[in-house]
Amino acid sequence: MRLLALFMFLMAPSSYSLAATSDRYQVHGFSMDGKIFVVEVFGESDAILGGHSTYYFVDVQKNSFLKGTPIRHVAGEGANEDLRTIRKKGRQAADDKLRAIGGLLPGEVMASQTRMQGNNLPTALSFKTPYFYSYPASGKRTNIIEIGTFDAQAMGNNFFSEQCQGYMLIANDVQIYTDKAKISKSRGCPIDYFLREVVMNRQTNDMVAIIEYLTTGTEGKDRNFLIQPAGKAFDQ
Repeated sequence: MRLLALFMFLMAPSSYSLAATSDRYQVHGFSMDGKIFVVEVFGESDAILGGHSTYYFVDVQKNSFLKGTPIRHVAGEGANEDLRTIRKKGRQAADDKLRAIGGLLPGEVMASQTRMQGNNLPTALSFKTPYFYSYPASGKRTNIIEIGTFDAQAMGNNFFSEQCQGYMLIANDVQIYTDKAKISKSRGCPIDYFLREVVMNRQTNDMVAIIEYLTTGTEGKDRNFLIQPAGKAFDQ
């Protein structure tokens, strides 16, 4: 399956990799037919390079981007735009595509963690599939989503000659995705991965994993996100 990398400045010059970045995201949900998952990734770089708002439309069945997406607004060098303005313009740019898919159903966060909380397990999340009509009651089977890492070679910038890491995702003992030995140029040199969240479509049981990864910039670690369809949760 093809990896869906949510990263800052998909088509940006390589010099952007040197800026300090700290992306965040907002899940918008699934299309009414359940096929498309929509998320906004946004963030600020340093004062010179500005920030961005990028809307990703992910086909959870084909594991690919919807044609004509991602859609982004980037505050260029020296632009006088705060993050609120950047996100507003990003939403305006994505409005036509959002209308075209016919509205959104909210996804439900089944499991979530951050690096800031104690006793987290960076490589795994688990949850029981909820009963559709009697939430929060849940079924007996536990869904387990895991990531593993391995040494890989960067095709993009590796300014600090670090050992880059690829990753694999396993959901309920099924290997969903594995990086190639050479990581795509757009992702730079990932050095660390963290399984951040699992979002589920309650109507179809489709799961999406949101994975945080770090690269090294001149001003510290840069945070980026990947989004990976993770198959279907167990039935109730």
